Amino acid sequence: FIIIYAIYRIIEEVIANSITLGFGLKYCIISAVSYILSSVFKSISTCLSHVSAYTILEKLRLSVIDKFNRAPLGYVTGKSIGEIKNMVIDRIDNLEPPIAHVIPEFSGSFVLPIVVFVILMIIDYRMALASLVTVPLTIIPFSFLSKGFNEKYSRYIKSGNDVSSAIVEYVEGIQVIKAFSKSQSAYKKYSDAIEGFKSFALNWLKSTWLATKLSFAIFPSTLLGTLPLGILLYIKGAITPSELCLCLMLSMGMMSSLANIEIFMNDLRKMRYTIEETTEFLDMEEL
Repeated sequence: FIIIYAIYRIIEEVIANSITLGFGLKYCIISAVSYILSSVFKSISTCLSHVSAYTILEKLRLSVIDKFNRAPLGYVTGKSIGEIKNMVIDRIDNLEPPIAHVIPEFSGSFVLPIVVFVILMIIDYRMALASLVTVPLTIIPFSFLSKGFNEKYSRYIKSGNDVSSAIVEYVEGIQVIKAFSKSQSAYKKYSDAIEGFKSFALNWLKSTWLATKLSFAIFPSTLLGTLPLGILLYIKGAITPSELCLCLMLSMGMMSSLANIEIFMNDLRKMRYTIEETTEFLDMEEL
């Protein structure tokens, strides 16, 4: 906000033809200091969130393994080695991005659009409404991304478990496989699991590729609404050139933050699945 405001003040002075070297240096220094402080505080928060994230991951992994030590043998052997490996190594690791990045960054990405929208309303309510023109345009392609997500993500996890089981079984049993000349049949099971996972992942990616590209292309393109309306308001004398520039910069920053929120929401959905799976392991009956 400080940097954008500094640019706005400089543009205002340039248009009024009253800009001086001292005025320009003043706001350049203010912008530089604010950027440095922002980077420092972001680094501190990221460092603290990563320490918290990996501490949580460590405790979860130890808790799951400790639970296996006290669970009935029949229940443990009923789980495939790939499912166990995926849970302890991969699934729990999926909690790291949400905890380390979403929690410290989500608040900023959520508060920024609200503050920006309020500022745009103060300048001109019509510019504020124009900045939201891409939201309804994005709903249509985005609805295709959400369709059947839960079912496909469950199949994705199952395919990943099958691949992990096949890899672990093949590597662990390679000596026995060689000794009994079962290389061909064992490798076929291994290769079929990988091919099945690859086929499902690629088909899912292909089915969502167009909608994903459209969503990320349309959503941040706020100039579709703000630029023509802003020029029209300027011609009518409703806003000044510097206010027009300020509105354009703020609207672009607002949608970028909202786009980050959608990425964070996807991470939170994955986090929910991971928590459900981890809870299932932690709720095992004990002897």
